[in-house]
Formats: sequence, structure tokens, C-alpha cells
Amino acid sequence: ISINVLETVVVIINYAAALCACAIDGVDISACPMLLNYCDNTSACSWINKKCRDSLLGRRLGRLFAGLMWGRELGVQCEWLSTHANEIADRISRVKRESGAFDYSLLLIEFPQLQSCRKFHPSSTLLSMIS
Repeated sequence: ISINVLETVVVIINYAAALCACAIDGVDISACPMLLNYCDNTSACSWINKKCRDSLLGRRLGRLFAGLMWGRELGVQCEWLSTHANEIADRISRVKRESGAFDYSLLLIEFPQLQSCRKFHPSSTLLSMIS
């Protein structure tokens, strides 16, 4: 599986998380119905914002994503973020598993802006469609 596919999956899951957060918190998205999603992969940004031409998996993810967005009030715009500016996501992806679980406590100290974040676990239905 290419990194482009994996990064696109992350954007799709992030969109699902935003939908859930808006629904749970009762966020009125009518004034700004667009999720700005930063991504350090230019292909994933292009696949989300336009379409994928060259990858069979990328085209399949595009169809899945279109189905997820169908009838939703929330759109998405993917913006490229330099790898150097993507420090928090890079550090999160490198957290080591200890005793069967990931310990994010050091990240919360290192990056206090993560204190307001919450965990999101995609539904088994979404995970089965992606895999």
C-alpha cells in the first residue's frame, strides 16, 4: 500500500471524526460548512480536492469518500502542510506501544494544544469499507 493511499485514508477518517464531533457537540456548520484538513502529502490533497487518475486504490477511496460525503452539509478542503510544520502529527505517529496500549501523556505535556483533543474510533463499518 502506498503512502498516498494511507494519507488519503487518514483524511477520510478525519472527515468522519469531524462529522461525529459536529453532531455530538451540536455545532452549527451552516455559517462555514467546510472542514479545512491539513495534510503533508500532495497526492492525498489532490485526490481529496480533485480526483485520483493513476491509482486503482486511490480511485476506489475517492468513490468511498464521495459516498461518505453524499447528502452531508459538511464539505472538505485539503491543504498541503510542509513536513516540517507537521511536527505534532509526525510525533503522534511515532508513539510506541507499551503494555498493549499507546501512552500519549508525554505528547500532552510536549504539545499543550492537544489537551482539548479527544479520541475518535471509526466504526467497524467504515473500517471494513476502507480495508
